[in-house]
Amino acid sequence: GTTHRVFDLLGGGNLTLEDLEIRDGRDLGAATPIGAAVRAIEASLTVRRVRFFSNIARRGGAIGWAATGDARSLVIEASVFEQNRAQHPDAADATMGGALWTNGVSGAGARISDTLFVDNRAETALASDFIRSGAAELATEGSGSTVTVERTRFIGNSVEATGSGSFVTAGALNGFFQGSTVRFEDVEVQGS
Repeated sequence: GTTHRVFDLLGGGNLTLEDLEIRDGRDLGAATPIGAAVRAIEASLTVRRVRFFSNIARRGGAIGWAATGDARSLVIEASVFEQNRAQHPDAADATMGGALWTNGVSGAGARISDTLFVDNRAETALASDFIRSGAAELATEGSGSTVTVERTRFIGNSVEATGSGSFVTAGALNGFFQGSTVRFEDVEVQGS
């Protein structure tokens, strides 16, 4: 359960990350265990030309973002997510989004463009577990939220459950969209 998160933005504000490599973040704890490289709750996050490598959390190995209202956004441009993991070490919480986990509520929006997700993984060894989305878990609730994914590639992402009776889904990405505008354009999925 040791946590070594790199960036943590809670309860407002804006964070822009450009031209960085963020690696080896870790959060498998029990209190909001999302985004080992970056956790942004009720905040806006912009990521440009950033490489996320070998980060691990229960949800969103690299980035975990959740926000409410149209003043909040997640923008990811020209970035690489590689060998990040969502891992389920015990029965607390759920595991999804090997690289990215998002939840936009009531107008909050997420846009991913010109980005590569490669060799990310969601994994569990628990019996009768539910696990999904090796690369990205994208969700919205309420009306007015938007999700756009464009010119983005998902290559070799996976979901792995070694416990008996486990249910796995969505090797590359999974979405749950309620009352939202969703657009996927020029998206490539291979080996997931």
